[in-house]
Amino acid sequence: MLQYCEIMGRSKLELYMTILETLAINGPMRPNKITCETNINYSLVKKALIELQKRQLVEERKVNNTSVYLATPKAKSVLLQFKEIAQSFPILEETL
Repeated sequence: MLQYCEIMGRSKLELYMTILETLAINGPMRPNKITCETNINYSLVKKALIELQKRQLVEERKVNNTSVYLATPKAKSVLLQFKEIAQSFPILEETL
């Protein structure tokens, strides 16, 4: 069962997919830039990045002594699979 983030009204899955898609499209980003692009609270972004790193979907790199995050090839594969599933179930896109 999906757990919902009470602050944003999004499931963890939705948060993770939004972050992964943002990184896949934009390339390496700092957490504060991810926050701006996704409209997700900074602390939630940081927690999500930790979880996504554990699953080898996001990689952290140091650039000029600053951490940036990027989507791994595995993440890009997961995103493609997720999009295929979502297309099979258009009801997933509907809101109540």
